[in-house]
Amino acid sequence: MSDLGGNIETLLAAMMGVVATVWAVGFAAYVFIYGYFEKRYLDAAFGKVGLSDAERAQMLCRVQCNRLVYWGYLIAGVIAAVSILSSAAVLALGDPRWVCWAYAAFLAAMVAHIILFSAELKSSIEQMTDLVAKNQPKGLA
Repeated sequence: MSDLGGNIETLLAAMMGVVATVWAVGFAAYVFIYGYFEKRYLDAAFGKVGLSDAERAQMLCRVQCNRLVYWGYLIAGVIAAVSILSSAAVLALGDPRWVCWAYAAFLAAMVAHIILFSAELKSSIEQMTDLVAKNQPKGLA
């Protein structure tokens, strides 16, 4: 018999769904973004096409940042799995003493994904800023 109560059980189940959805959507988006990068820029990143040293250095810096984000998604995936498993364990055990751990794991998973999404937005903004600056007519500042 569960001592959790209907509201906590519903909340734990919802937390499991939210974490799974956020991780899956984020990972799918990042796989799409990498696919675009691979098709459009991978040869340039490996120096197979003509780039100046400065352009190649900038490209390699972005590749390094993308690698860190992939590691972040791997770590966030582990945190998401821990969150889902901890919520499932609390539901299975029915012991309210463990609810705080499920909440903490959920919070950690959400924070990790917010950081990743923010890093990706920052990267996209920087890339667009560079693109605009390189294509700005000489007479405009």
